[in-house]
Amino acid sequence: MLQWLPLRGTDPDPAPAMEATIAERLAVEQALAALSPKYRVPLVLYLDEGYSVAEIAEILELSQGAVKVRLYRAREQFRQAYLAQTSAPRCHETTPRNVGTRAHVRTREERS
Repeated sequence: MLQWLPLRGTDPDPAPAMEATIAERLAVEQALAALSPKYRVPLVLYLDEGYSVAEIAEILELSQGAVKVRLYRAREQFRQAYLAQTSAPRCHETTPRNVGTRAHVRTREERS
């Protein structure tokens, strides 16, 4: 984290790296803010605070299964919100869904 400091890094201009880091942090904060508290709280407790699923279940007075479901849904909603904040397309966004399936394979007649 401290590599952008002029005394430590070999990069003479740390501004682009710092701008990218700030943009990344803002995108993460906005994506978290887009989540409802029902999903944001377990996600922050698990990823940021380091609580286990069992501890979160006890804190929120839920079953461990309910916490796991909320964590899954929170990750999915976070991913969608984060991708909406960033402009660069990701590989799974640009790859057609049927690639690698039989629907995408051409027959011998089609190849000729």
